[in-house]
Amino acid sequence: MNCLSPAFRIHWPRAVIRSPTRNMAQPPFKHLKIQVEQNVLVLTVTLPEITSEGTTEDLRLELLAAVGSQENPKVVVDFQPVRYISTTCLRALLSFRRRLREKGGQLLLCNLSTQVAEVLFTTRMVSATSSANIPFAMAPDVATAVAHLSSAASER
Repeated sequence: MNCLSPAFRIHWPRAVIRSPTRNMAQPPFKHLKIQVEQNVLVLTVTLPEITSEGTTEDLRLELLAAVGSQENPKVVVDFQPVRYISTTCLRALLSFRRRLREKGGQLLLCNLSTQVAEVLFTTRMVSATSSANIPFAMAPDVATAVAHLSSAASER
C-alpha cells in the first residue's frame, strides 16, 4: 500500500489562534500574591519560611517577573505570612532592589515578623532610621507603605 493513498491521509490540527490579551495575562506565581493599590504594586510573599537556595531563587525570579518591563515601579513587598527567613533570602531581595533601581523604581518592605526583622536588622539590611548605607526601607503595614510611595510619586 502506498503511503500517499487516501487511507494514510494525515489530518493536521488547525493552528490555535490565541487572543493577544491571553498571552499578556499575568504569569501564575507560586510564592507571590499580587495586587495594585494607588498605582503601587503590592507583592505579598506567601511562604511561611524562606530558607532554601531553591526557594530563594524561585522567589527572586517571581519578584523580577512581577515587575516585568514597568518603568519607575513603586513596589511594596509584604512579608505578612512570612515567619522566618534565612540569609539566603537576602540575595533575592538585593537582586530585586538592584533591578528596581535600574528602572528608577522604589521599594518598601512591610509587615516584618520579629524573626524576619531580626535577620534584616542583624545584617544591616534595614534600620529604624533612614540611612544611605541601609539597602531597604520599611513600613509597619501595607497601607502605610502604599501611602508613602503614593505621596512620593505625587511630589515628583
